[in-house]
Amino acid sequence: AYLGAESAVQGCFDSAFDDVARAFDAWRADADPGRGVLLLGHSQGGQMVSRLVRERFDDDPALRARLVGVMPIGWSLGVDAGERVGGSSEVVPVCSGDEEAGCIVGFRSYAEGAQAPSRSGRFDEGEEEVCVHPGAVAAGSGRLAGAVFGLGEGRIVTPPEELDLGDAEYVLYEDYFSAACRSGDDAGLEVRADPGTGDQRQSPVDFDSANLRGTAGTHVLDVQLALGDLVARARSMGEAWGAR
Repeated sequence: AYLGAESAVQGCFDSAFDDVARAFDAWRADADPGRGVLLLGHSQGGQMVSRLVRERFDDDPALRARLVGVMPIGWSLGVDAGERVGGSSEVVPVCSGDEEAGCIVGFRSYAEGAQAPSRSGRFDEGEEEVCVHPGAVAAGSGRLAGAVFGLGEGRIVTPPEELDLGDAEYVLYEDYFSAACRSGDDAGLEVRADPGTGDQRQSPVDFDSANLRGTAGTHVLDVQLALGDLVARARSMGEAWGAR
């Protein structure tokens, strides 16, 4: 649908969103009314989550009070120029502090020195691209706590041969990558391998490969590169929401 004719695209998106919205409405009807909710999705899932916020939460203060956080990763989120709202949501703000809840964490990633993910104008949701570093919300830059890569068929990463992984299905690289939110023409989360002094590990990610340096950036690794930080951010949002 993303590459289809303009006249056909919206119907495809509406059909996909109807499924997501009905699933959410079914959950809401059955769940404890005091229970919080964390919304997350990647790529098309990020698009669906962003729309769900606008159509279910923007005009419902009671439902917004239950919102632990929103993580529409890998989607072209946007805000009004210089603001934390507008575009993706008129009410739910983009996170700006490390102790916040009920706000949006989102980014599109790309390799250091490569082209930032392009803003097509066709699907962008606001004037300015949203980028929130999931591990350093306030600072906007810092090390990534833990990148998790699958080792199954079709994997994007290739761990060094000398690393004996046995039958492991995943590999965790703690404190190995760094990332920084950029703005303007380079808007997005710029990621690089950043081993510390004495760290002899080799990067499992070839950031120079063609499928990681195109107009989509490192889209296929958005979640994997920041998974440790996203899990920690979900936990801190839950704690902040519970305290509030």
